[in-house]
Amino acid sequence: MKSLLDFVPLIVFFGGYYGAKQWPDLAESFINTLFDLLGLAGPLPADQLDMACATQLAMLATFVQVGLLIAMRHKVDKILWITLVIVVVMSIATLIFHDPAIIKWRSTVLDWLFGLILLGGEVLLGKNFIRSMLEAQIELPDRVWRQLNFSWIAYFALSGVLNLFVAARFSEEIWVNFNMFGGPALTVLFMLGQGFYMARFLEAPGEPR
Repeated sequence: MKSLLDFVPLIVFFGGYYGAKQWPDLAESFINTLFDLLGLAGPLPADQLDMACATQLAMLATFVQVGLLIAMRHKVDKILWITLVIVVVMSIATLIFHDPAIIKWRSTVLDWLFGLILLGGEVLLGKNFIRSMLEAQIELPDRVWRQLNFSWIAYFALSGVLNLFVAARFSEEIWVNFNMFGGPALTVLFMLGQGFYMARFLEAPGEPR
């Protein structure tokens, strides 16, 4: 259930974007209501409504996601709290500056932030956060944990760059589709690759490293 909730904001973003295209009057009413509630100057130009509507709905969905986890007495991971803060800040910024393109940086900011956290843990604290999350389930040699950690750092760095490349070189609609399908697909492929790599070094519990 918790894993399914992680996809809700992304699905809402995708549905909100194409829903706004289908029902522009409803999207305009929604955004204007937000302007009034937040005391911001409006309205937005018509060509910005699709992205703005998707952005604000995804922000609300993230709040709902956190609320449901709390209601079900599940732990809200620090990563989700960080994501919520960044989503709120950047979503509100799209309305303040009348620039829905700001939200296109969200994925990059999150990717680079997570990469920096992993790098800072390794270099500054001598702590491998990937190992901390997984070593209760699997045992691997020290060098493999280190390789996995740095591979995630590299992945987050490249993923952030790829997001900006798609945002800059392609249409808004292609970027939305990439975030819904392309980005998650690349993450799944990367995780599968890591799984195959780890399988080569798995040790039975209690065996020496």
